[in-house]
Amino acid sequence: MFPKDDSTSVVSIVECLRKEPYDPILIFKLQNSTTLYGPSDLDYLPTSQTSFALGFQTEHQRDMLVSNSDKVLCIDSTHKTNQYDFYLINLIVPDNYGKGCPVAHFITNYLDINTMICMFSSLKVKILGLNVNCIMTDDDQNTFEAFNVVFGPNIRHLLCKWRVFRSWSRQLYSKVLNKQLVKEMKVRLKELLNVKERDAFEFAEFENIHFTKSPEFVDYFKKHYCNRVQLWSTRNMPKFKSKLTRKEQLQKKREAERECYYKIKNDPAAYEEQKEKEWQKYLKKKMKGVVKPVAKMTARE
Repeated sequence: MFPKDDSTSVVSIVECLRKEPYDPILIFKLQNSTTLYGPSDLDYLPTSQTSFALGFQTEHQRDMLVSNSDKVLCIDSTHKTNQYDFYLINLIVPDNYGKGCPVAHFITNYLDINTMICMFSSLKVKILGLNVNCIMTDDDQNTFEAFNVVFGPNIRHLLCKWRVFRSWSRQLYSKVLNKQLVKEMKVRLKELLNVKERDAFEFAEFENIHFTKSPEFVDYFKKHYCNRVQLWSTRNMPKFKSKLTRKEQLQKKREAERECYYKIKNDPAAYEEQKEKEWQKYLKKKMKGVVKPVAKMTARE
């Protein structure tokens, strides 16, 4: 049982984690305290008395980061979704299947560039010689600049397409009153975002069509994005291929299914639950005309 007091509880959890065969703590500092574990640079910042920082990375996450750092490292921050208004920073790389795999986490109450430099430095201390080729961030300067200070200076920078398009959509709704025009412009903006060939990108056409109807948005777009096409255009995004062949991927899938089967084989309740899920899945396909009707299995095989 951990103490009810959050601060004491966090200390207890950190101490327990540090006793594991692999110590996952990158950095740990409480408010009104000096840094307990990791680089002590936070202690010399103007925010040292009020700052909180906790960074952690499991052994598996370390190995995944080292083996995939030549691809792209995504840095995503979740803003103030808890009672303390702290931030959660997740570092993610694509795995062998092209899916996102978290490789480190930081919790802090400041996102200024100096605080982020201190946190990223704790990662560099943990993994000596780590080389990162490219990072993808939200549309803020602090994250990239801080990471580039620690791991740079020649790291390639990309913006998260989803967040870029969300920013465009918000500006459209606030600057363009005609709903039909908003729909038309969103379609065109999505086309611009997803252009894959250098010669195909042409903002002038978009400007000529929409400037008279929505000059405020066009001015915003020109000011904030036209001179940064290399950061958000799809044609600049790296291409990833699975390290596994199709045959190897299928083999991995079969092994996972076989493991699941043996887990539920001796558990009647789990078996019935799995059987019901498969039946519901079959019914859903049948309704769409995907499969031919068959008799429902009622007896356990």
